[in-house]
Amino acid sequence: MEFWLHAKGLQVVQPEHVTIPGFVVPPSANVERKDPPPGFGVMLPVDANIPHILCRLFKDTISVRVIQYAPPAEPKQSFLFVRDNLSATLAKQDVVELCDDFLKLAPCTIVAGLKMSIASAQAIRDATLKYKHSVELHTIDELRFDKMIQSKVPPHRVLNQDEIVQVETAKKCKRTDFPRMHTWDPIAKYYNYRPGTVLEISGKCDVSYRIVTTRTMTGPQQTQSTSSA
Repeated sequence: MEFWLHAKGLQVVQPEHVTIPGFVVPPSANVERKDPPPGFGVMLPVDANIPHILCRLFKDTISVRVIQYAPPAEPKQSFLFVRDNLSATLAKQDVVELCDDFLKLAPCTIVAGLKMSIASAQAIRDATLKYKHSVELHTIDELRFDKMIQSKVPPHRVLNQDEIVQVETAKKCKRTDFPRMHTWDPIAKYYNYRPGTVLEISGKCDVSYRIVTTRTMTGPQQTQSTSSA
């Protein structure tokens, strides 16, 4: 999971540097992790190498940290929750409690063993509208390995507005006409690319461009190759 934090440019905040308004760092901050003894077939928790656990919730099954983007990016802080149990997700009651206690203060990232139930996901959607903070959801399997070092995954780079305009001029088309990448694409979800983000994808033989969207691709765009834009 540390691969994912590094890939996104995130770092874990030490307890003494937490500055989320309204959040009081517990006296037991920087909790020592109780990992299972080493042995054949025994897997450490997915966040075993990540420091600065502020507290544990729900019978010590969820670790709580604060994360932020590394300088020189804006040091806006958010909460990171990781579920230790690989075969369990979060019940709706737990989700509601997390949102009422934490989401009202800052954006949250939740990593659980399984995908959220429909009821839990709806509770999160309702809470994001209520508290005006975003929630990023991942399963542990999605973050266990660094997706960007796989041989079949070409480098992806987010373009800024000036670069997008240059590509539009060179290609003589609008960004909305670029081939689409859905927000549920594994790479888009790994980096939490938001709708409207334009990516430069460098293949072995060419460079292509994608715009991230929530809309499902239909018609000819579904079969466009990476060299189409």
